[in-house]
Amino acid sequence: MKRFEQYHVPVIELARDTPKEAVCQVFEKMNQGGVTLTVFELLTATFAADDFELRPDWKERRRRIRSHSILAGVANTDFLQAVSLLATRERRLSALQGGVGEERAPGVGCKRSDMLRLRLDEYRAWADPLVDGFA
Repeated sequence: MKRFEQYHVPVIELARDTPKEAVCQVFEKMNQGGVTLTVFELLTATFAADDFELRPDWKERRRRIRSHSILAGVANTDFLQAVSLLATRERRLSALQGGVGEERAPGVGCKRSDMLRLRLDEYRAWADPLVDGFA
């Protein structure tokens, strides 16, 4: 028991405002298996901080999407990319309507960095319409 009581667990503390990309880099560097964490895994952890379970949510959406045989190959990352496209488009349109010029408005995208900036409220707003859109 003494060994367990005296075991030192390594801890890395990051400020709450640390960008997700930086958090990902820390996790990937500390990952002893050397396997790159997927965007889905990182967003699962991010959304869990807001008491939202992405895995069961995706499992149900995947069931609905894959009920159409042509969509059997849609993976969780594909889905998150599509949600990111919709969310970033909405951000851009809002900026343009708010008077921000074309050159300063945020871009539309679905790169890893775009997906990691996805907020839970954006995911919730676009996930159902996206499932319907796939169908």
